[in-house]
Amino acid sequence: MEHSNLIHQLFSNVQAADILNTLLVPHIQADRLIWKVEKNGIYFVKSAHRLCVQELIDVSHLRRPGNWTVIWKLKALPKIKNFIWRICRGCLPTRARLQAKGVQCPVNCVSCNAAVKDLVHVYGILS
Repeated sequence: MEHSNLIHQLFSNVQAADILNTLLVPHIQADRLIWKVEKNGIYFVKSAHRLCVQELIDVSHLRRPGNWTVIWKLKALPKIKNFIWRICRGCLPTRARLQAKGVQCPVNCVSCNAAVKDLVHVYGILS
């Protein structure tokens, strides 16, 4: 049985005319899940974490001005780039910094046994 005859049998003439005159979408795509954070639409835990950090959690107090990409583009070993980044950010785990965080350790310099107060002493030893 043709679909229009079936529609006329099931509905009134006015309703059947409305149904038959309704334009259908010419190309129907199958439903699929899309993760809009990724360009390819595929969900990754990494992108969900990045979304949470960027959108949901205020980390503005952790940001420091500067062109940090210069460090990461250096032609050096990753551990060297990480070391330089830690020095520039002031987060090198010196004994003085560790003690300030509550870690029980001596604050004297391992190299010269001098009392270390900040990173200036470390810079002097490295140069």
